Amino acid sequence: MSEILKGIKVLDLSRYIAGAYCAKMLADMGADAIRVDDPGGSVDRDQPPFGPNGEPLQVLALNCNKRGITLNLRAEKGKPLLRKLVEWADVIVENFSLPAKKLFGVTYEDLKAINKDVILVSFSGYGSTGPYADALAFDSTVQGETGIMLITGHPGTPPTRVGISIIDLSAGVHGALAATLALYHRKEAGVGQLVEVALMDVATSMVTAYGVVPECEVNHVVRPPLGGHAYGCYAGTFQTKEGWIFISALNDGIWKRFLTVIGRLDILDDPRMKDDYSRYVNREHIDPAVNAWTTVKTSQEALTLLRDGRVPCGEIKQPDTVARNPQVQARDMIVNLEVPGLGMFPFPGVPMKFTETPGEVRCRAPQTGEHNLEIYGDMFHYRPDEIDTFKEEGII
Repeated sequence: MSEILKGIKVLDLSRYIAGAYCAKMLADMGADAIRVDDPGGSVDRDQPPFGPNGEPLQVLALNCNKRGITLNLRAEKGKPLLRKLVEWADVIVENFSLPAKKLFGVTYEDLKAINKDVILVSFSGYGSTGPYADALAFDSTVQGETGIMLITGHPGTPPTRVGISIIDLSAGVHGALAATLALYHRKEAGVGQLVEVALMDVATSMVTAYGVVPECEVNHVVRPPLGGHAYGCYAGTFQTKEGWIFISALNDGIWKRFLTVIGRLDILDDPRMKDDYSRYVNREHIDPAVNAWTTVKTSQEALTLLRDGRVPCGEIKQPDTVARNPQVQARDMIVNLEVPGLGMFPFPGVPMKFTETPGEVRCRAPQTGEHNLEIYGDMFHYRPDEIDTFKEEGII
């Protein structure tokens, strides 16, 4: 079986999550990806959590399948090295502010002048147009601006951030898709291009596609935070003898099967429960019956009965159970590889399962500058003494 992106070369100049995840996804599918750190390590390596040896665990998780080098983008003497990297690359990933792009010489115009076929995937908070184009943003600020924080959490609580950086990660997925589409276009038309992926654009697309913005604009209704309940149907969190489970009785067929499992088919003919939205609105009239059923069972007992009855459900678990979840293991969604100083480390597997061109987690994330000799020496043919000079002068 072949790797679908074998032969594609990706230069990852980005910091933090979105760009790193984008480049990782391309590398998972066979692309040759090089992460470029500042000498001594880029700023995202200062972000927790850290392992016992001080290694940044999130950076490790985001950068498997890549080689790693260092390069001082500010140094004038580093420009020839940057030029060689740009000439080498098919796709370049970055998330610098516009002033930093100009300072480093990595605007699309700069890069295109070196490599006319290059594809630049540029991540930012707001994109290059609009009144906020020059402003900085992170995942959390955009969660706030697009209403996500006010529809998350429980009624009456302060704005609540989603527990992981969903906008950054979704932006990374959009960036990887954009890169592959641009590669397809280049194959057909023979030209590279600039692709912008803005966190605000991604978040706005998500809350609009989920119906939140249409509900505001068409119905003039602002969706409230619902805590453990889902919107628009009967679905939510329920306590068991020793924990919590989530049950989703979406659509009439599942609703009837759910009532059969809990022994409450008498509710089926209640006019207040005639459809999904009615059941959502009147959920407080259903909750007592469901709680009476779940609280006398262990989570596993309830899940077994629900799954046997073809009702979507799941146990609400702590994150420390994920790596040992048999479904996760069966799908190779966590790949353990040896990391110096840490031992076996759980890297994220490839979530897209191809029959003919499967992706693979082939190697661990690089340490800072781990492949300097390989890239600058073997690939670009600099002598060992020249590479030593680059180090002494703070270029790499």
